[in-house]
Amino acid sequence: MTWYLGGDITNKLSPKLHEVSQSYHYLAVKLMYGDNVAERSQVPLINHINEGLIILEDIGASIEAMKAYCMHPLFQDTDKMLIDGVVFSTMYPVGALPLLYVMEYRRVANSCLPKHIKETRQGLMPLTIKLPDLTDTFPSVAQMLIADKVQNRKDFEIHHKETHKDSEVLDFYFKRWLGALGISEQRYQRLKGLIS
Repeated sequence: MTWYLGGDITNKLSPKLHEVSQSYHYLAVKLMYGDNVAERSQVPLINHINEGLIILEDIGASIEAMKAYCMHPLFQDTDKMLIDGVVFSTMYPVGALPLLYVMEYRRVANSCLPKHIKETRQGLMPLTIKLPDLTDTFPSVAQMLIADKVQNRKDFEIHHKETHKDSEVLDFYFKRWLGALGISEQRYQRLKGLIS
């Protein structure tokens, strides 16, 4: 199996990342993404998973959380979940814990997306966002959210911050999520450095 970050470097991965890169969970998202790239940045879509896994390893996530993170794109969207996620999870031994984590991740992450930000500004009124109660979720799911938001914010800052029509909203969104997850700006910069 090829690990896309920098080409075929599977033999150079840590034991934990090597194990995850050989799992059904990683294979499923790799097959789903194929060679597709993000429309605006042209970055391979699998990069989101690879970089997220690096962050998860750094913050001490379990193998089960890392496998669940691999699967999250299969379950994020309701239509995809019914086609990709359910079919995949019934055909392969994904394990109960990764499946539990990915479904909880889906619930929490989808409860607060950029489209949910209510821009109530009239004049100089600030942007507002209602984040979910993160004390009511598994620590592994919080780690998955950290990996997702750090990776997405990093890509946003590199490829979209000065050009995206919703740049101010997205910048606010990522910073508020990371704050709610207990990630300071200093810690964000360190995690970003791992994947930059």
